[in-house]
Amino acid sequence: MYVSARAVGIADVRADARVGIVDAGRPEEAAMSTAPYEIIRVRVTAKDAETLRTLLREARPDVGGRPRKGEDGSFSVDAYVSPDEAEALEREGVVVTTLENATATGRARQAEVGVGDRFASADAVPRGLALKVKDA
Repeated sequence: MYVSARAVGIADVRADARVGIVDAGRPEEAAMSTAPYEIIRVRVTAKDAETLRTLLREARPDVGGRPRKGEDGSFSVDAYVSPDEAEALEREGVVVTTLENATATGRARQAEVGVGDRFASADAVPRGLALKVKDA
């Protein structure tokens, strides 16, 4: 039987997930948990570049974009963190402002996406490796 490299790659990722191998340095509990996990987008503003550099080096948040320099000489960057991580970012010379609940925004965007393949013809027959299952 012929199995494509793509199918093997997908199987490897699924097997890794089953045995608890996690990605991006996140704790296994957070990656494997079924509990709702909330991510918020915050703006981290530091009084100077060195303070922001130190914060980013120590906390290593998931940043969205490059740092920006404010008119007052401060530096800021957007980050995607959990509410607990947002509290941990606050320190002397650093202000953390919550911009949005990224989890809720993501779920709202996912609800806008349709189901199925809108480009497939009505009488298209599926091809390739798959399991045949009945719709529930």
